[in-house]
This record gives sequence, structure tokens and C-alpha cells, in this order.
Amino acid sequence: MKIALISDIHGNLPALEAVLAHANELSVKEIWSLGDFTGFGANPDEVVRLLKKLKAKCIIGNYDQKVLKIPQKSEEWKEKKVPEKWFSFKWSFEHLSKKSIDFLTVLPETRKETVKGWKILLTHGSPEAVDEALTDDTPQERLRDLAKKAHANVVLCGHSHQSFMRFAGGAIFVNPGSVG
Repeated sequence: MKIALISDIHGNLPALEAVLAHANELSVKEIWSLGDFTGFGANPDEVVRLLKKLKAKCIIGNYDQKVLKIPQKSEEWKEKKVPEKWFSFKWSFEHLSKKSIDFLTVLPETRKETVKGWKILLTHGSPEAVDEALTDDTPQERLRDLAKKAHANVVLCGHSHQSFMRFAGGAIFVNPGSVG
């Protein structure tokens, strides 16, 4: 079974459409998204609606979580956050439909799948934290520690926007990089 693994779309609908067109050419059967649908790009609602329509297996990203907190945190963040970030959170929230907000609200931080006997963990950051950035430079010791906690043969992660594949502690760590 061919699976398209995507992450960190950040509202960039044209980039997502290009990736999905390529996946279609490759006869991909499933789409797995590692979160961060929203932020920066102009089309957060369209991104969410498209992945929902395609029945993608999704988890929430840290950026999505912040966007969803805008109704409660906007005034506080307006004073504390870098203005561009606060504006991006606010703008993204204001451009999400109720259905998209509802969809994002119920997404888990992690998801486990089994494919041909392989235990796979989908996580946005790391098995320990949604906002931990794993990269090709992450120390091997840290990956071994995370592999033990993941209880998976494969750990799929996003967040860092840097693609890599590493082996540690009996697990394969894969980051597809950023769509957006």
C-alpha cells in the first residue's frame, strides 16, 4: 500500500495541491498528515477541507493548537508574542469555517497505525512533545530514548520542516519536511 506522508502545510493550498497531484500520479492509496494545517499561508480553511474530503489520517500540530486558542488568548498574545506570529494565529483562526475548527479540535496529538505488522507512530514533534523539533542533527542518544518511549518500529514526525530519515533504538524516524 502506498501512503503519502505530508506535514506542515501551513495554509499553502497550491503547494498541497501539487503534492497531492504527484501522489495521485504515484497511485497513493492513503494520505497521512502530521499536522500544522494552518498558519502563514492564505488558505487554512481550504487545506483543512481538502484533507478532510480526502479522508486523510491526520493529527494536530502545535501551530493548529495555537490557532484554536485565539478566542481565549488573543489579547494576552497580542502583548507577549512577536506581532507577526500573533497576527498569523489570529488571521488563520478568523479564516477557518466552523466545520474546520470542529475538525481540528478533535484531532489527536498522536496516532498509532499498523501496516503489515509494522507499528507506526504519527506525531507532530516527537513522541514526548508536540513542539519538539527533531532534525538530522538530533543526537543519536535522544532518538534512542524517544524510540523506547514510542513503542513503535517507525516514528513519523514533522514540525522542524527538515526532511530526514534516521535509525535509532530499533526504530526508523522519518520526517517528510514541509509541504508549505
